[in-house]
Amino acid sequence: MKLFLKTILIFILLILSIETSMAKKISAMFEITTSEHVYAIGHPVDVIFETRNHNQSLSSLNLDVLEKDFIVHDFNVDKFEDFVDGKFIRVENLVARLYPKRTGNLKIPSFKLGRLKSKAIFLNIINDFNSAIQIRTTNVKKTYYQREPINIYVDVFYRQKKILSSIGELKNKDFITSESVKTEYTITRNGASIPVERFSWIITPLVEGKQILKLPMIKTGGRRMYPSGNLKLNILPLPSTLPNFVPVSAQLISNNQITNEKLWINKVYFWTFTIIGNGLNENILEKLLSKQLKTNFNIRYFPRTYKKERTADGTQYKIDVKIPFKLYKTERYQLPVIDIPYIDIVTGLLEHTYSRKISLNATSHLIENSKLIFSLILLLLIFIQPLSKIIKFTYIKYRYRKCYAAISQTTNPNKIKDILFQLTPRFNNQSIMTLAGWEDLAATQNSNQQVTLNKISKLLNSSIYGKQYSENDIVVLKNLIKSLI
Repeated sequence: MKLFLKTILIFILLILSIETSMAKKISAMFEITTSEHVYAIGHPVDVIFETRNHNQSLSSLNLDVLEKDFIVHDFNVDKFEDFVDGKFIRVENLVARLYPKRTGNLKIPSFKLGRLKSKAIFLNIINDFNSAIQIRTTNVKKTYYQREPINIYVDVFYRQKKILSSIGELKNKDFITSESVKTEYTITRNGASIPVERFSWIITPLVEGKQILKLPMIKTGGRRMYPSGNLKLNILPLPSTLPNFVPVSAQLISNNQITNEKLWINKVYFWTFTIIGNGLNENILEKLLSKQLKTNFNIRYFPRTYKKERTADGTQYKIDVKIPFKLYKTERYQLPVIDIPYIDIVTGLLEHTYSRKISLNATSHLIENSKLIFSLILLLLIFIQPLSKIIKFTYIKYRYRKCYAAISQTTNPNKIKDILFQLTPRFNNQSIMTLAGWEDLAATQNSNQQVTLNKISKLLNSSIYGKQYSENDIVVLKNLIKSLI
């Protein structure tokens, strides 16, 4: 009986030992799987990391080791319980979507999670012969200087029709990289028009030596993502004697002008110009201009503004500069010549780009108004004598016509004398009543008027000495006056 009980006890312990061993085996499970082992470039590779009954979460895994051969596009972690052999066990899945960076044999390395370690997975990445796009990377030279701007681009050719595409961000700690600029054009191949999209950057190497620049992936509509390649560059150091802030490429100064043609003192105007080139930024430009533009008693410069953007073709930068200034004296000014130093990449020497000379003439409102008043006075002096003659002539003609009408209406000698008296410009001057007065008036007229006025003066003189006017005299007077009108 005791032997039987011992046998049953040993059997129960054996079963418990087996179950415990099975539980431990389940809890120790950590594996990585993929649905296939052969993928076409551009297609996603979904990798599943799975643990069972493990306390450490898969979110603690460092997936950076995959970035050598893959783009880790996204991943998500899912936790749930599974019923196995009559028991609930904890299950955790991490699904990572990877995109291969190149063709060939690629390896997903083994991962360690606590005491557990997964097996490595080997994949064969082949060309995608059914791809809707073809990618071509810029053919750049291999050697550049530090801080020498480099234009790079990636062209995407569409085999049939254009589809939606985008490109990732270009990042590298050893380069200054611009944002990508996207342009479009078409080419003709075998009689067919093929749309092309170009993504371009301006990069500036900071570190000397051999560098490998990994270009970002091209993403097309749907789930495709294609590598655009790598650039191998040899970066040469600059001579230590050259300034460390000077751009390593030629600079061009254009549109150098003043916003107004006529300048007044004590008024703000704007000096504008554009610098086209690479390697120059607003901070460096501000340092250069602050040394070259100095405020003094004659001119004052105010804070400058800058606007930097890529040129239309995306190969260069342009900086629009706007400099407010004010003039204080009425004199001729010579604005400073802007000097932009740069390093010639051919000779390796320090060169300079200069702006054209700009001369200014400043004036004041007081001087300008004085000039205007002087001009008006001069014009008045020039025209006052002819104008006075015209006015005097017009006035005399008017009185001749008035006298002619008045004499036609009377035969009274005294009234006729009064009417004739009005013929002279010296109206109400008693000396006109003498013959000498009329002769003096006649002497100022032209030859024809002089004869006529002499005749009138004789008739007037006769009347003064008592002669009465006859009808014939009145007719003669009317005709004489009429000849003056």
